[in-house]
Amino acid sequence: MVIGAKVRTQHRQNGATMIEVMVAVLVLSIGLLGMASLLGVSLRNAQSADFRSQAANLAYDFIDTARLYPNNLNVFATGAWSSPDCVVGTPAYAGSCANSSNAINCDLRRVPERVCQMLPSGRTRMVVTAPLGPANRLQVRVDVCWNDDRSETAATTADCSSRSETLFSVNAEI
Repeated sequence: MVIGAKVRTQHRQNGATMIEVMVAVLVLSIGLLGMASLLGVSLRNAQSADFRSQAANLAYDFIDTARLYPNNLNVFATGAWSSPDCVVGTPAYAGSCANSSNAINCDLRRVPERVCQMLPSGRTRMVVTAPLGPANRLQVRVDVCWNDDRSETAATTADCSSRSETLFSVNAEI
């Protein structure tokens, strides 16, 4: 044993250094920001899918309504877009639908108003063409258009040609 020599002792580190803690917080915050971004995209896609489901249901409703009046398809099939302007929250076509003489007018207004109320800037149109084949069958196409862009630059066009609009079409034979 040497007298007067200093004995070196190794100190064991207990806990984490400040740099390690900062790196861990940075990694955690980047992961949380990524999750928040993913949540926003997921919600937007879910709403878009909901709009598409509503458009499909409304288009089939329009076709089923037109099937009620096979001799008056020209009333439904104007080829023109319905108006995207409606009062959201009011019942679709509050006019009198009780008597049979007004039933076609009631049905003619009901579906486009529901499209307008359920989809943002929603509108619809029906086009009827005579297919090759049996003379008593008609080819029907129902188009539903809505604005699926929630930005301030979203545009609504007369022919559903904007990049911010979504067009859903259904073909059927009546």
